[in-house]
Amino acid sequence: MELKDLKEEDLATARNHGLFVLPTRDSGGRAVIFSRKPLWSFQHRNNLLRWIWYLAEELLDSDPSVQFKGVVVLSYDDGPYSLEQFDRKLESRLFHFGIECFPVRWVSLHHFFDSKVHEYVLPFLLFMMGPKMRARYRFYPGGLKRHHRLTALDALGLSKDLLPIVMGGKEEFDVMDWIKDQKRKEGLQD
Repeated sequence: MELKDLKEEDLATARNHGLFVLPTRDSGGRAVIFSRKPLWSFQHRNNLLRWIWYLAEELLDSDPSVQFKGVVVLSYDDGPYSLEQFDRKLESRLFHFGIECFPVRWVSLHHFFDSKVHEYVLPFLLFMMGPKMRARYRFYPGGLKRHHRLTALDALGLSKDLLPIVMGGKEEFDVMDWIKDQKRKEGLQD
């Protein structure tokens, strides 16, 4: 899949900096996908799934060792979150397709949130993800201060240097520049 195969709606989440691949690998050489659900933007659930599929294929094309080493997902959902924002069907599809269909191995999922609504829906998420992903899932509720979160991630090989600024890290990554580079690489016009 290439950028030309994606619709404008598929790229909306990327343009909002809601879901992208960090430019630096963790200490184990694993690729890291960064997600902020409050910034997800899509007309239909399939728009988001196509974007995730594109990212997975791009990771494999750029470095085949990604299949062996796997991918780490950082989901940073601090901030207001209402029950209306919880999309059970989308979450179910993400876990089903992510585990059963996507061409990469999801090594771990680190979920950061500070909303009580997330604590309420967490049992549903754990049920939907199944035993394999549940074993790889770590959550960090809002009661855990930011500097403690960074220490916990650093112990897992995710240093502050590779984390985005919004998480308290040092990485300033512009998704739009990355998309422009991808278009150039694929021979597309801006």
